[in-house]
Amino acid sequence: MAGEIVHLISKVTYNNAPVQNKLVAFEVLNPSDEVVLIRTAITDGEGLATTSFRIPITLSSNGTWTAISTVSLADKVIWDITTFQVYLIIPVGGHSVSTNVKSEKEPTAQYIIAIAILTAFTTIKRKTTRKTLRLVRRPYLSRT
Repeated sequence: MAGEIVHLISKVTYNNAPVQNKLVAFEVLNPSDEVVLIRTAITDGEGLATTSFRIPITLSSNGTWTAISTVSLADKVIWDITTFQVYLIIPVGGHSVSTNVKSEKEPTAQYIIAIAILTAFTTIKRKTTRKTLRLVRRPYLSRT
């Protein structure tokens, strides 16, 4: 799944015995067949070379990824390929991706000033558009 760490382990043996201190190269391709990782590791006493990486949380991470390990042994280059599926689970109602945004120290002050100006403008506009009431004396409603 996107965002998870993938551990790659390559076991190097010769005549069924583990080979230590061998340089193993790892290459990882994303679903668009772009190389996203090239790393090397040295085999330990059990013949294991390991590396790990995190799957990016992007829509382009969905699909089949390919991992290739390569080692030179007995004057031959030996490689192995494995594939794995990555799925980005999008919650119902859409998804969001966090971003780092730089902002000023006091951004809210600008918004408060803008709200105050808009409020004053609206108040002035309302006062000038009000209809004035005229008192008209009607002769048939006179007091006696």
